[in-house]
Amino acid sequence: MLHAELVGLVRDAIEDGSWEGEGLRSPAHWVAWKTGFSSARAGEIVRLAQRVDELPVTMGSFGRGELAVDQVAVIAKRTPAWADEDMAVLARSATSIMASSRRK
Repeated sequence: MLHAELVGLVRDAIEDGSWEGEGLRSPAHWVAWKTGFSSARAGEIVRLAQRVDELPVTMGSFGRGELAVDQVAVIAKRTPAWADEDMAVLARSATSIMASSRRK
């Protein structure tokens, strides 16, 4: 759920321009600098932040801790907005199947 909070903060920083500063090239560069994330991970966080409004079902599941940042990153990279609900359901189902198979 902390990753979801971070995505919200990055979204706010992108919207109000607070990420901008001397020597900063992009929101992803700012995220990498502030968090210590790799440039690839920072880019994923920015992509998630940019798609919050387009993927409300997925982002809701993410915020509740039902989906991990890696799952949401794949959805945000590959899923059109119209398939948001279907992909969120699929990802939650895959997560519950994996969790139950580990318990056996």
